[in-house]
Amino acid sequence: MKGWNGQYKGQAQHSGVFAWMCSYQLEGEPEKKEKGTFVLIR
Repeated sequence: MKGWNGQYKGQAQHSGVFAWMCSYQLEGEPEKKEKGTFVLIR
């Protein structure tokens, strides 16, 4: 399994807590929204 390498646009990101949000819609279904947090530890 391949994971995130801790970089964004070629720059290493600082350790910390980050929030994410995602909106998506599957064919024939209503739009769904998900959100959460993750901790980046170096």
